[in-house]
Amino acid sequence: MAKHVFTLNNSDVPRSQRLHAWSDIVQRAKWPVSFTKSDNYDLDAEMQQITLGPFVLYIYETNPVIATRKVDTQSDKLDETLSIHYINEGSLRCTHNGHVTTLHKGDMVLSYNAIDSTIEILK
Repeated sequence: MAKHVFTLNNSDVPRSQRLHAWSDIVQRAKWPVSFTKSDNYDLDAEMQQITLGPFVLYIYETNPVIATRKVDTQSDKLDETLSIHYINEGSLRCTHNGHVTTLHKGDMVLSYNAIDSTIEILK
């Protein structure tokens, strides 16, 4: 049975601080990423974590943002899990292991968390 672990959002943060705050919030979900905006709009974001046995499902929704994950290869705690990114709405560009993939509604991509990756949410 699926267990809903948490819901995180940045709606209670002042608009001018939302991009920085979202990086701190996502760290709580053990996702060491940094965020940048390609436009001048403030970031509105929400993420849910649901556990399905040995799998963890992250459901996130944001307006356009670039998420960059840099892996510390010297760390003893290298994250060797896999992530599945399923696009329910909008589109994103995923740069992972030297490949650039653009995904649209209904697409998905599997990524290995022990290497660097960039996800650019387009719309």
